[in-house]
Amino acid sequence: MILNDNTMRGAFVAFNTVFNKAFQELENQYPRVAMEVPSGTRDETYAWLGAVPSMREWIGEREAKNLSAYGYTIKNKDFELTVAVPRNDLEDDCIGVYKPMFQDLAHNARRHSDKLVFGLFP
Repeated sequence: MILNDNTMRGAFVAFNTVFNKAFQELENQYPRVAMEVPSGTRDETYAWLGAVPSMREWIGEREAKNLSAYGYTIKNKDFELTVAVPRNDLEDDCIGVYKPMFQDLAHNARRHSDKLVFGLFP
């Protein structure tokens, strides 16, 4: 195969299609235990109330309970994985052998969030 803009674009579209299809086929597991919060800045600070006291039978005077506030900051991180397909494989039109590799890349990308979340558990 002669490498030019059209053949390179075709290979990119083929790899991208395989990747996206495999990516969509898997479902993340982290939403079962974690909440996703959109972020528009480089870090996010979360303030939470401590344990909320439980109800008690009202006998006599009121008993005011103090609430405690806690906070923590999460810094956003960027992740990436760049792969290269050897030129000879493109020229020899051997891109079909890369389909399972791009499917595996998609599965790894889809599972990345799960690994981050479940890696926080002891």
